Amino acid sequence: MLPDGPLRTVLTCSVAVAAAAALTGCGGSSKATGPSAGSGAANTITIADFTYRPNPLRAVRGQAITVVNNDSATHTLTALDGSFDSKDLHKGQRYTFTPGKAGSYRYLCSIHNYMTGTLTVS
Repeated sequence: MLPDGPLRTVLTCSVAVAAAAALTGCGGSSKATGPSAGSGAANTITIADFTYRPNPLRAVRGQAITVVNNDSATHTLTALDGSFDSKDLHKGQRYTFTPGKAGSYRYLCSIHNYMTGTLTVS
């Protein structure tokens, strides 16, 4: 089991980078890739220390977005326009949604409304 906090984030990111490298191989392609490079790749918003990370997040239409609460408090990820709402996420819980259209989505935690973020979908 991984510890909570910054070490968990670093370890999780390291595993994700290693997995991405394994999937893309070591071939001679010079095309840059990343979490927004193609549909089907998941983006993750992590809640920790009463903040959303990364913020802002850019995604491609049709791409799944996963929200993970790594904080000790319960939080939500709620779009101001009502297009998505995670409801209460307790520590360790996840919520996945797929934005239906391109645009800029502002969101907040409905419990701690000073926690805000932006998702931009192209």
